[in-house]
Amino acid sequence: MLRDFLELLRERFAELRREVKTSRLFILGLGYMGLLAVMVFRLYQLQIINGESYQKNYLQKTEKTVSIPATRGNIFDTNGKLLAYNRLSYNVTIKDSGEYRKPAQRNLMYYRLIQILNAHGETVTGRLEIGLNDNGAFYFTSPNEEARKRFLRDFYGLKRVTELTGASGKYPSEITAEELLNKRFQSYKLNELKDEEGNPLSLSNLEKLELVNIRYTMGLTAYRSYESTVVVTHVKDETRVDILENQAKLLGVNCEQTTERVYNDAVPFSSLIGYVGKVPDEQLKELREKNPDYSLSDTIGRTGIEEYMEQDLHGKKGSRTMYVDNVGHVMEVESETEPVAGNDVYLSIDRDLQVGIYHQLEQHLAGILAAKLVNEDNPNNDTTDSTARLIPIKDAYYQLIGNNVLSLDHIKGESASETERFIAERLRSYGESSLAAMRSQLMDSAPLNMAELPNDQRAFSISSIPISLLRRAVLLRKIRLTAAKITMPVGRQTPFRCVNSCRTVLKTVGSIPPQ
Repeated sequence: MLRDFLELLRERFAELRREVKTSRLFILGLGYMGLLAVMVFRLYQLQIINGESYQKNYLQKTEKTVSIPATRGNIFDTNGKLLAYNRLSYNVTIKDSGEYRKPAQRNLMYYRLIQILNAHGETVTGRLEIGLNDNGAFYFTSPNEEARKRFLRDFYGLKRVTELTGASGKYPSEITAEELLNKRFQSYKLNELKDEEGNPLSLSNLEKLELVNIRYTMGLTAYRSYESTVVVTHVKDETRVDILENQAKLLGVNCEQTTERVYNDAVPFSSLIGYVGKVPDEQLKELREKNPDYSLSDTIGRTGIEEYMEQDLHGKKGSRTMYVDNVGHVMEVESETEPVAGNDVYLSIDRDLQVGIYHQLEQHLAGILAAKLVNEDNPNNDTTDSTARLIPIKDAYYQLIGNNVLSLDHIKGESASETERFIAERLRSYGESSLAAMRSQLMDSAPLNMAELPNDQRAFSISSIPISLLRRAVLLRKIRLTAAKITMPVGRQTPFRCVNSCRTVLKTVGSIPPQ
């Protein structure tokens, strides 16, 4: 029985084999199975066996080209004496190498960097157009209102200035420098900055400004992470050594060689030779029409011979073609073209003759000025002829101090001469007496009219009182809008009424409590 059953099975299997061998579907099935096996094997080989090597080869084929700046040409006088040249110096640069995965780690590295920079008196020179004045208040460094709006356009990441909105909009143009900086300070999470032990860090206004400046400048070149971003120019040797010693804690920070423009006999030749500076935004298009290699980071002549002979002095940039990985690491340099230095310029001016004439004119003008100086407060009157007018000696000192010819810090310092210390003491006592006189007028129940005050006190009441009020960070726009309601002419007000008027403005905008 069992033998018959096995014989039946053999016959059925033999019949099936004959049918399969003659079936087209079987042949197609075998073909598909073969192709599937080959595909599975290749996928295993590509992803498992050789996946890492293929990934590296792919990353290395991200090609980038960076420019190499050319050395600017020198300027000589007619006899070959050097007037302007380049001196080797170092810039502090940062490259986002991907070493810091978390923003908190990157912010702490920036904080360590500015601690070193501030210890050596260096200044961050980023693209943030916000500064800090002597009173610790933030202000816009833009040269005019149009430039300020262009900065705000770039700051907000807009395409056109017309996209800026009012105070209540998403991109306000009527915003103070402090408000703008604080917003970005928080968006960068710098307010969460902690030291290595996890303790919150207390930052000064200067440190806040420098941290935001570095982050903002790095953000402008984030799409070119393979390039270094300059944050400080022409640092001291001591600063460079300190940074290199702490490089283990400053990953991505480096000190790169550059050149610094130096001028011999700068004072006599300043108006003739001129100076160099960064490319202004509004001038970039014009420069690129002459030479497409110009960029916003280039140094160009801004005035004088430096500007007039710009195309000759600038030189031709080089280039470096390289392969970088996905975080900007340079994997291989494929080719490099050396830059061509700018041409030297020889002037028809004799250096010695120019310096001699300058000093002669300087002495002659100083003699004219000295002949007109008198030790009186009001040596002139309404009938004094213009050719006979005299100059109070204190006015001359005010101009020298106001234009930084005389440094108050120097004449108050230990190295000051006896005459300088005497002047510093007189200035101090004069300031105290003026303040006391003004305080007396402000507190007097029957103060003098503004026109009846001495000239110095009148100037003091007009200039110093508003300055002290502005130090309370009152918005100028709000002050003007509110102060427009005060109709009494200033010349007829007493100092006490002037202060009351200003106090009315401040109470209206809510800056100080009523008294």
